[in-house]
Amino acid sequence: LQWRPIEGARRYRVTVSGDNGALWSLDATGKALAWPADKAALARDADYLWSLEVFSDKGPLAREESVFHVLSASSAGAIREDVDRIRESAGGDDSAASAFLSGSYLLGKGLYRDAAEQFEALCRLSPDAPAPHEALGNAYRAMGLMDQAAAEYQKALELSRMP
Repeated sequence: LQWRPIEGARRYRVTVSGDNGALWSLDATGKALAWPADKAALARDADYLWSLEVFSDKGPLAREESVFHVLSASSAGAIREDVDRIRESAGGDDSAASAFLSGSYLLGKGLYRDAAEQFEALCRLSPDAPAPHEALGNAYRAMGLMDQAAAEYQKALELSRMP
């Protein structure tokens, strides 16, 4: 699990919850936490909530949370096949069209992190175009990363105003 660092943060608390409440909660000092080896894998075809609480020396700073869905193996395989077909038909992995179409497909499937990765690649391929930043902002917003979404929307706005 990864998150963006927050200025002034000294500690982060990550909690993963299911239908019956918290499955586990752990503290971290960095911006990532590996899945705990002593915790069971999540059931497939189920929704979960992960929350991130941010603490400074003076107390709580922020809280963010996002729902995620764990796909079944067959659903994940079908989506991988669809993305491979999109990439092949849209010019390959280094094509802006491929990144946009793959990201849009994944966003529509609710696979926001995967979609964001495609839109991040699209921003690298077309750094002066506003649409990739707007698409990336949409993925970040869907993940609950409102500060990052706002930054991408601002970048898209700035680029759209350039002559």
